[in-house]
Amino acid sequence: MRAEDLDPTGEHHGSTPTYPWHRAPTDEGLATRRQLRALGLRIGGQPVAAQILCRRGTRYAYLYRIDLAKPVRAMTLAKEWALDRAMAARQTCPACGIRFRFCLPLKTLGSCFSCSPEAAPVFTEATPGDLNIPGGTFQFNGGGTVNMVLGASPVEIIAVVPEGSSVTARTQSADVFADGTFAAVAAYTESGDVRAPGHADQFTANTQSGDVTVSATEQARNDDLDMRANSMSGDVQIPPRRQRGTGAGPRRRTS
Repeated sequence: MRAEDLDPTGEHHGSTPTYPWHRAPTDEGLATRRQLRALGLRIGGQPVAAQILCRRGTRYAYLYRIDLAKPVRAMTLAKEWALDRAMAARQTCPACGIRFRFCLPLKTLGSCFSCSPEAAPVFTEATPGDLNIPGGTFQFNGGGTVNMVLGASPVEIIAVVPEGSSVTARTQSADVFADGTFAAVAAYTESGDVRAPGHADQFTANTQSGDVTVSATEQARNDDLDMRANSMSGDVQIPPRRQRGTGAGPRRRTS
């Protein structure tokens, strides 16, 4: 702890009393915003009375006087209407007019994933702790790498990639469904099913107890499709081998 971190008079912090982490006085009637909300109070426009230097020493938590705090205003119909209008502005796509249950990102100019331009930048931010997803559908445009560890709740992940891309999916119990035109498709799962009704030059599927179903297009069969499908206890269904006189047919390995 630095000497200037303990500054009850505020001499080194612009006249604001400053205390290290867990060193703030408990008998002066001070509380943070969160503590005030737990008491049903709000700061009520009062100035900062003191501040606490957070554990890492890079941020401050402000303290306010409890005796100057005011009760939290009760929610009214007018406030609920104004809040709903504000949320609707952030949740409604200006292109298609559909309102979602979440706020649309400002990086895509407020558009939904389906209406956002392909050149829209994508930003990610790592946050500590666990993210609990109760269920729903998540769609990713533009490809890239999507890593998610899911629990028991049903979650559908949709990855939209350009035509001719190579995709790889690894799951524990989730199913893999690949539809479209791909250069290569690789699916690895323990108990999930693998289905590929689209077109791919190369197809690889490894599963322990799941089923594998591949329905190659006529073009794929004429282009000598290479398939590798393995399942220990599941069913494997792939296009039948062509006769020698009608074409080479897909090269396939099943087990």
